[in-house]
Amino acid sequence: MRHDVHRGNALAEGQRQGPCHGQGAAGMDRLEVTRLTQGKPEMSISFNHVHIKTRDVAATVKYYIDNYGATKKAEMVGRGWQLDLHGTQLNITGIITEQNHEQAYGIEHMAVTVDDYAATIAKLRENGVAILEELKGDKGNRVAFVSATDGSQMEIIERI
Repeated sequence: MRHDVHRGNALAEGQRQGPCHGQGAAGMDRLEVTRLTQGKPEMSISFNHVHIKTRDVAATVKYYIDNYGATKKAEMVGRGWQLDLHGTQLNITGIITEQNHEQAYGIEHMAVTVDDYAATIAKLRENGVAILEELKGDKGNRVAFVSATDGSQMEIIERI
């Protein structure tokens, strides 16, 4: 197995880097990673978004637009905004009352989308990762918030 230094992907000997799957914000390619273990796919994961929770949604949206050139992508009615930060999606909201796991102001979590939600959650449990909350997503897909290191969190989103 060799290591592609530029992307951080583990590739089987003789395998070449394939095209990225999916389109991110502003039509930019989103990197999708499939790790290989003994020639078999371990799991397919693609980056989804960074979620920033704030006491003042309007001021935070203005900050990212005025200072970093972000653009409004979509309003999350009653919650906040999705911004496009040069190809990276930022979700800007306050605390979400429908979620029961502990939430924090600031950069609260990163989210990834997975092809095999059940296998991903099983692997996380097997590795001792705490599943903080499982929810039904807006599209009927499964979503989980899980613990990460030093009190941070990850959101796992089922690809549909």
